[in-house]
Amino acid sequence: MFGLGGGVVYTPTLLLLGFAVSTSLVLNLVAALTATLVFYRGGLVDVRKASVLIPGIVAGSLLGGALSASVNPYLLLWLLVALLVGAGGRMLHTYWEKGEDTGPEVPPFSTLLFAITVPFSFGVGILSALLGFGGGVLIIPFLVFVCKFPVKQSAGATAYVVVFS
Repeated sequence: MFGLGGGVVYTPTLLLLGFAVSTSLVLNLVAALTATLVFYRGGLVDVRKASVLIPGIVAGSLLGGALSASVNPYLLLWLLVALLVGAGGRMLHTYWEKGEDTGPEVPPFSTLLFAITVPFSFGVGILSALLGFGGGVLIIPFLVFVCKFPVKQSAGATAYVVVFS
């Protein structure tokens, strides 16, 4: 429903139960694939515009996966805690904001927006591989607040992109 694969829930739960972070990524993949199909059938995935995020996500995920063995697990755990607290704080802040409805259309990507999107998606890819989540908790706010995607289309685009992370 939100375009998130569930990694922000799976990862802490599975870590507490003693499972590897990679288990969370498998569950996240299944959830993201299913959500993408539903969103796509509903006409809520702009594949062309969402695909701008994929090269950075894939490259970042590969680098993050390679780095994961050399990074202190406690550092990763605290990074995950900080990410979840930050995401929760942003959600609370958004609750009190008066949001604008950007309409049903996804606006075009400018050159500047494209230049911002590529490094952002690379960073999300690194974090998603290190922390065991798909990155949707970061991608949705980016699409809504920076790229001006309508909320429903941002959920569809994020589900699609999370498949690749």
